[in-house]
Order: sequence, then structure tokens, then C-alpha cells
Amino acid sequence: MIVMTRKKRIIYNITMAFLSLAIATILIVQLTLKLGYNSEIILTNIAYTIWAIFVIDFVIRFFISTDKKIFIKNNIIDLISIIPFHTFFILLSNLGVFHLDSKYIILLKLVMVLRIVAIVKRSNSNFYRFMRTNNFSYTLFIALIIIFLSSIAMSYFEKWNIGDSLWWSIVTVTTVGYGYICPKTFSGRIVASILMIFGIGFIGSLTSTLSTYFIKKENIRHHHHKKKNNYSILEDSIKDVFIGARFSKDEYKDMVILDIVNRLENFDDLSKDEISTMCNVLNSLKDN
Repeated sequence: MIVMTRKKRIIYNITMAFLSLAIATILIVQLTLKLGYNSEIILTNIAYTIWAIFVIDFVIRFFISTDKKIFIKNNIIDLISIIPFHTFFILLSNLGVFHLDSKYIILLKLVMVLRIVAIVKRSNSNFYRFMRTNNFSYTLFIALIIIFLSSIAMSYFEKWNIGDSLWWSIVTVTTVGYGYICPKTFSGRIVASILMIFGIGFIGSLTSTLSTYFIKKENIRHHHHKKKNNYSILEDSIKDVFIGARFSKDEYKDMVILDIVNRLENFDDLSKDEISTMCNVLNSLKDN
């Protein structure tokens, strides 16, 4: 198993995030602009090249991993992001099973952008911890799926182009509702009603998640500023995990590990006793 240094890991994550954003940009340009044949071919080739890089990266990490099953379980989003769903639909369309507009096939490629989610997850950043608060990541994922499906539905029912449909869906689910385009058909209004009701719930969930996240963050800051020995704080936090006094097990586990990582950045200043204490804490977390 190859272990990357912190600097290499940051460079790797930034590179992969940049490639994911490049894919998203290319697909949005293809969906919203009328491109010439040559421009379309160039952008498509760039998108396939980035996809090939994602596939190679996943395969290499899979083969160097020690436990293949755990690797698949922990990297399921990466796996989904490299599955060429659009190719399957093109094949079915060519076989005459059904006909699907090329714009919808391009939309299927957006699944590659999911790789950004996996990068955020591995980075253990503040954003990832926010997404885990109140299981907001699931709410956001459902919101994206509903926006995606609503865009397709409105494009079909109202005969809008896919760019207008996507814009309308985002505006509606965020309860902004500019109103310069609105559904005229009965089916379109049913879709709009469902999207508006979901949008109200989504905004409420976002507001409560923000409040919970900052309250917990303030509690963590207060907890760490208590006048205790540095590593007795870590030991106390393990007890808090088991009795559920302040945070969930996963949240406190992340907090303790992050605290140890920060301390290890000043490794030369640590005593042997402090290092031993950190090892004991990590062993306790692993056992439970």
C-alpha cells in the first residue's frame, strides 16, 4: 500500500477536483451553447480524456489497495462516476430500443462530476463535516436528483430547451422563482408543484443544518479551551463518544483524529509520553 504525504495528497485532490470541474464546464457549454462540429469534437475528446484519467486512477488505487472489498465500499462514488451510463443509452438508441435526444445523453455524463463529492469526503474538510451534519449530504443528493429529473420532465412537457429547464428547476427549488418562464401545461404544473413543495423543505433543512453545524463547532471550541491537560481532553472526548454526551460517535471520532493530525505537524516538539497517549487514543477509537 502506497502512503501519500500530506502535500502530495493535497496536490492530488486539487488536480482531481480541477478535472471534475473541467468536465462540468464542458458539459454545461455543450448543453447551453450551439457549437460548431469541430468545437464539439474537441470538447468531447477532452471530456473522454479526463474520463480515461479517472478510470486509470481508480484502477491503480484498486490494485494497490490491501483489501479490495473495503476499497470498493469506501470508493463507491468514484466507481459510479466512471461508469459510462451515456454509452449504454447510445447503444440502446442505436439498436432501436428507444430514441433519446443527444442533450439528455450529455446530461448523463454529469455523473462524472460526482467525483468532487468523493474528493471532499476524503479530505475530511470542514465542508465534509458540514455535509454530515443532520445527514444533509443525503438531502442534497436527493435535491440534485429531483432537479435533474424535473429538468428532463419540463423539457419534455413544456418543449423548453434543456438549459432553460435546468435553470427553471434550480430557481424553483431554491424558492427564488423569477417567474419570467413558467409552465403552461397541466403536467408541467404538477411537476412544478412537487418541486416547489420539496424546495420549501430543502431550504428548511439547509437552515437547520447550518445552525446545528455552527452550534456544534462552538461546543467543540469551548471543549478544547477547558483548562485541562491537552491529552486528558482527548481521553475525555472518547468517554463522551460512548455516553453520547455531546456528539455522535462519528463526529467525535473525526474531531479527535483531526486534533491528533494537527498535533503531529509539530512532531519534533512532542514528548514520548504524548505520542504514546495519542497511540492509546487511536487504538481505543479503532477498537470501538
